[in-house]
Amino acid sequence: DGIRLSSAKAYLRPARNRPNLHVMLNSTVTKILINTNGNKKIIQGVEFMYKNKLYTVRVKKEVILSAGAINSPQILLLSGIGPKAELDKVGIQQVHELPGVGRNLQNHVAFYITYNMNRHRAISDLDWANALDYLINRKGPMTSTGMSQVTARINSPYAEPSGTNPDLQIFFSGYLANCAHSGVTRADADPEHPNAPRTLTMSPVTLHPKSKGHIGLRSKNPFEAPIMVANYLTEPEDVMTLVAGIRVIQRLVNSSILSNKYGLELPVEEYGDCKHKYGYDSDEFWKCAVRYYTGPENHQASSCRMGPSTDPLAVVDNQLQVYGIDGLRIMDASAMPILVSGNTHATIVMMAERGVDFIKQRWLKTNTITNRGGFYSAPSSQIPLSVPTPTKSYKPTQKFAYTQANYHGGHSINVQQNPSPNKYYTSHYPQNYYYYPNGDFTNYDYNVNNGGIY
Repeated sequence: DGIRLSSAKAYLRPARNRPNLHVMLNSTVTKILINTNGNKKIIQGVEFMYKNKLYTVRVKKEVILSAGAINSPQILLLSGIGPKAELDKVGIQQVHELPGVGRNLQNHVAFYITYNMNRHRAISDLDWANALDYLINRKGPMTSTGMSQVTARINSPYAEPSGTNPDLQIFFSGYLANCAHSGVTRADADPEHPNAPRTLTMSPVTLHPKSKGHIGLRSKNPFEAPIMVANYLTEPEDVMTLVAGIRVIQRLVNSSILSNKYGLELPVEEYGDCKHKYGYDSDEFWKCAVRYYTGPENHQASSCRMGPSTDPLAVVDNQLQVYGIDGLRIMDASAMPILVSGNTHATIVMMAERGVDFIKQRWLKTNTITNRGGFYSAPSSQIPLSVPTPTKSYKPTQKFAYTQANYHGGHSINVQQNPSPNKYYTSHYPQNYYYYPNGDFTNYDYNVNNGGIY
């Protein structure tokens, strides 16, 4: 319907009234607590600060760390999990040696080239009439993301030989063309220069940078921002990839359609002392310019990367579990083994979905069901009948909203929890309920051919 959807709206809002969900706003995690029992290390709890008071939550099963590529390694380090040399710098006692915590930090970087449009003066569509058309009818120009929807992923000369993993993105910035003088979209924003050309900004973006950075602690104070050493463009190949992207943009601008219709012209920029040191438009000039005018994207990743146990810098395994600590998983961009070829958000959502499956596989003690948004789904209709006898039948006095459990075989059951703890009622038909004292109906096999739990 033309509305951008956030993960909060898609996942948190439908679950916000669950009795087992508690959200603590304005809280800061200070450390994760680990219990060492011989050679085994088990998650014990989480310590956090709320309204200047320190609290501890004890954990029965697992902790999921999702603080992002910057703060997840910071929390691990504050908890004594990471390379000893890094912890010694700030006086934190090591709890668990993991050399890869905070290492391998990656991010996309972009260079910005702005052209004047000499044959076209765009009139802004960003006005109240179009805003109302969008809000009321979901129509009009605001249903589009404008120029930012124009993009390409291509292979530079430095891409993998297979050609299946593009290392360069060409991106058009902004919603509409901007005024060359005021730098904004509105047509009337610069009345002193009514004939000023509009501008169009295009960016080459490195998708698989070779340069790697790291995250470290500034102090043992959890409220002090960590040190981020990005190391952007420290590998020459990343610089040359951006220069290759600039050449692609130049060829695009010189195409007959863009050249004849818009008359795109690149104003001469000095980029510091680059113009004085090198011939304008030479590769050496652009290498210099890239180092002056390249900016980071918002796609930091891989600072607690996934990898096999033989990888000395791997922090989590292929089920997102932190090596050596039972009950601790990481579900965010920091766990990506490498940076993906685009924005990271959708990939992070996918990782979280998969991580939830891993947790359910472990704690539901069955491999026959998975859960998607409140629905239980059996992977096969060939499930043997092995069902315990119910303790007693029960007809509730209070009406409940049924949760339907759907099966691939086309049958369904209804499951509902009584207000009393650990009492679940299941039925093939809503009028018949059966009481299981432990409430752990997921431990039972399902007679799918007959349509439910008995």
